[in-house]
Order: sequence, then C-alpha cells, then structure tokens
Amino acid sequence: PDLQPQSCFSIGMLGAVDQLRVLRAQRLVSGRRLAVDVQAKKKNVHARIAQNHNKNSPKILFDTDKLYRDRNYLPDRVFGPIKVDTITGKGRGLVTTAEVRPGDLLLVSEPLAFVKGPVGTTLKHKDLLDAVQRTTLSPADKLRLSLLYDGTPASSKQPVSLTDFQDADKVARRAAEKAAAASKGFGAAAAASRAAAAEAVAMAETVAASDAEFTPTSSTTSTAAAAQAAARASPSYDIAADVERLEAILKFNAHSYEHDDLAAATCRGEKPSAFIGLWPEYGLMNHSCSPNTVTVVIGDRLIVRAASRIPAGREVTVSYLTGMMSAVPLAERRKVLQNAYGFETSCWRTMVEESQPAEVQQHLAAIHDWLSSSKVLQKVPGMISTRDTAGLDAVRAEAESRIAALEEELTKREVAADVKVMLRACVYGVYELVAVCKDDASAGSDEALPAQLVPLMASMAPGSDGHLFLAADWMLRAAQKSRAGLTSKEVEQRAAKECIAAHIVRYGKASDTVLTQLITARAKYDNYLGRYNLDAPGAPPPTAPASRSAVTA
Repeated sequence: PDLQPQSCFSIGMLGAVDQLRVLRAQRLVSGRRLAVDVQAKKKNVHARIAQNHNKNSPKILFDTDKLYRDRNYLPDRVFGPIKVDTITGKGRGLVTTAEVRPGDLLLVSEPLAFVKGPVGTTLKHKDLLDAVQRTTLSPADKLRLSLLYDGTPASSKQPVSLTDFQDADKVARRAAEKAAAASKGFGAAAAASRAAAAEAVAMAETVAASDAEFTPTSSTTSTAAAAQAAARASPSYDIAADVERLEAILKFNAHSYEHDDLAAATCRGEKPSAFIGLWPEYGLMNHSCSPNTVTVVIGDRLIVRAASRIPAGREVTVSYLTGMMSAVPLAERRKVLQNAYGFETSCWRTMVEESQPAEVQQHLAAIHDWLSSSKVLQKVPGMISTRDTAGLDAVRAEAESRIAALEEELTKREVAADVKVMLRACVYGVYELVAVCKDDASAGSDEALPAQLVPLMASMAPGSDGHLFLAADWMLRAAQKSRAGLTSKEVEQRAAKECIAAHIVRYGKASDTVLTQLITARAKYDNYLGRYNLDAPGAPPPTAPASRSAVTA
C-alpha cells in the first residue's frame, strides 16, 4: 500500500497476544498526516474526520472512531468520489471521479434486506428471499430494487446513477403525490399521469427491443419478452411480488459471509454473526480476481474502502470469490464464477495469467492438482499433532521441489517481480504449506514466514481477514524477536508498518487509540499464519494453534 511512516514505530509486547499495544505514532499517506481535518463538534467529545484527503475529491464527514466504539451508531448512506459508468465488456460499473488512496471511504450502503445467523454458518439466498417477502418494502426501496441487475441484458444496460439510489425516497414521494392528485381528476396532474403512462409504454417497447437483441429470433420468445417488459413497466407492477425476478436479483446482487467484522464487532460490544444482505449500490460493483477495494459489514451497514491507489476514472472492483477461492489458478476461478454468476472473468489478473508462457501455466496447474488430489493441506495438521516428523519432512521436500521448479521457470522467462507475486498467489497453498512445515521446526518464532505470505495474500485479497491476521502475526513475531535481541529494530519497524497499513486499508483513518483497540481485538482470536478460528475471544483455546485445527481462511 502507498503508506509511508513519518517516524519509526515501536511495538510493545507484554507477554501475551491479548496484551498487544501499538504506541501512538504519527503516520503519513504520501506526505500527508493521517489525522487530517479534525473538526471538533460543539458540546460533543468525539470528532468527525474528513476521510478522503485528496483535494479534488469530496470531503466526507464520517465519524470513523464512533463507528468502532458505539454499537448504536450506524452511518447514513454515503457516496465517496465514485459514479456509475459504462464499462466495456461488462455493462454498468462504478468508477472513481478523483484519485483515491488506501483506506479512503468509497461507499456506505444501507440494506434493502438483511439477515443474521450464528457465526460460522452459511446463509442462503432463500433466507434473504424469505426476509424480503415477510417485509413490506417501501416504494423507495422497490424503486432501488428495480434498478438492480436481474440477469437480463436489458437490466445491465438500464441507465442509472447513484443519485437514483440516494433520492429514491423523494422520487417515490413525488410519484405518490402525483398519483393521488391524478386520482382526483386534477388537470395538470392527470395530464402528467397520462404522460407518465405513455412514457411507461415507450419504456416497455425500448426494453423489449433491447431484450430482443439478445434473445432467439423466435416470435414466441420475442412476444413473451415484450409482454414481460410491458408488465414490468406498468405503474401497478410490484417487483416484490415478482418472485422469479426477485430471486434473480438476489442471486446476482446479494452479499453474504460466515461472519461480519470480528474486530469491529468486539470493539462495539456486539456478538459476531454470519450475514446475508442486499445492499443496492454494492450490486453495481463488478468482479476482479485482484480487487482494488475491501468490503466490511458493521452492524447492518456495508462499507467499501480503497485497498490501493486508484487513479481518477478507474473502475473500482470487488471479488465475488470467497474464502481461498482467489488462491487458485485461473481455470478453477473461472469454473466457480461461471457456475455461480454465469460470466467468464476477464479482469486484469486474468489477462496477466493468460499472457504467461504455457510452461508457467503448466507448473501452476500441476501444483494445484497436487494440492487438490493429495489433500496434503488437510493432512498436515494431523502430522503435526502426532509428531510425524518423517511425514512432514516428505511433504516439505515435495512442496519445496515444486516451488523451486516454478521459480526457476519464472526466472527463465524473466517475469516481472509484481507479476511473480500474482502468479505465486495462484498456488498460495503450496507456499503456505512450506511455511507451516518450517514454522513447526522453528517452534513458531520465524518472522520471515508470515512476511513471505503477506504480499501474496495482499495481491489477491487486500485488507481481508487473512491479510490482517498475517500482518499482525508478522508484527508480533518481529516484536518478540527484537525484544530478545534476535532481530534488528528495522525488521520490527517494517513489520509494524505493514500491519498498521493493512489495518488502515480495512478500517480507514481511525485514531491511534481506536486502531490499537481494533488490532488488539483481532489478535484475541486464535490465529496462525493468516488462518483463524471463529471461537469467541476469551474462550478456552483449542488443543492446537488455528492452522492445526479447524480453521477459516
């Protein structure tokens, strides 16, 4: 990330993970102090921090610290320097209107529907559909719902702006007032109603014609599409009652995970939970296997921040892949995305992988096939528990041999350094496997192991839980060795910088105190080399570290 410190960081380690403290530090982002534009509110103890520091982007007054401290605080809908635009080969998408930098706030979205469940569970679209059908949607929410992609070509080309979502309440209220006036026969309103009806018919014809461009030439199919488009353009159409379309909207736009933000929930005094929700503006963001944003759910709000420097006019993207599905070769990722969403990814990471020589791609595929067929990642925890040294040595030798062959090919082909990182991330599991084997031999003290994994994780899932857990692990190991005189202060400082940078990407420009609380809260979860258990902090520890028992990637 584009984050440089003004001064060195000194990390204190008080003997246990849950006693971690990060000393106050002055931090810079490209020469600018992170504690920017603090405007004290009258008769209020907290401050509102201007999030986006770029002078060309709108200043967003957003109470970052309060978000992580007050469980009753849920921010309103916020749009950063982004807009809806047409993306070549994709349809609609979001792009930046000004340059943004890591941690800048891009979006706060309020859900149209939101369901929580026990942490660690996987909630389904059916759960969300049931919630929508049990809820009486407001006219404004129905309008927002109608703007989302439903799997049809027409919906992907439907003109829309973020203002449509922001002002949906006003639009719905004006429409209701006009309808009420028209029902009483008032001239101007009645004329407006007739004009609106004519416009609806024209819209239906346009949508039907648009659908016809992408449907078989069968007259039956064309007639059905036209009839469906006309029905949906009718003033009496209720999108919430159109189950088929509603299911499609949820399939393509819902967002779910087995837990919300662990650290934020802890700091807010909330119990972490699984979730599934429908955040309308989030549905406008397209997929990338190497996204430039990070998404966090806090309470029922979905918050999107920049995970890297993004120039003005560049598309902002998210990853539709969950867990470690980003850490596999292109062919595997494409299978998942095709089955789940019906498209073939063509993002930048995809193009980089496709451009590699056949020999490089063959090495990647062979490593992935070995990891999948041998189930070695699943077997290693048992080997560690039973102290099967011979088995671990054999696994490590095989993994290192495969890595050496890949690295030799990358060097032979003169692959650029940043591309090497991206390609290694496609077989992240083999590098992780070697790290686990080496770490067992070093009794968990080698800070170089998480340091080697952090760039790979950051390239495919920046600001993710795995990224932050790895960065914190690296920082803690470096701090411990520095205190024991086994490594230099420079190594400790670099690890601290990387850890804080990763947390700023996810949580924004919070104060040092709040950032410390977030890092401390996350560190209380049993974790090991980026993997972690979802047991509540303070629960009895498992019989082995996280990577050696049930873990979540």
